[in-house]
Amino acid sequence: MAVDELNRTRRDPTQLDLGSKYDVAFWSRRFGITHQQLEAIVLKVGNLPDDVHKFLRQQHWISQTDVTRETTSQAR
Repeated sequence: MAVDELNRTRRDPTQLDLGSKYDVAFWSRRFGITHQQLEAIVLKVGNLPDDVHKFLRQQHWISQTDVTRETTSQAR
């Protein structure tokens, strides 16, 4: 069994947990960055996904088109 499956404690879904393999894989895929890049950004800006997203937009890692596409696909 994976460590994450054994850890049944409640976690805050609004925060990105670098200790969770699931969170790291999910958010890395969601933002289109590597696990190492995600870890570095979280250490820099904090563990709120919105702050990571804002940082990526400011650094032009995510284009405005990607943001629009995300918003449109979530509305469906």
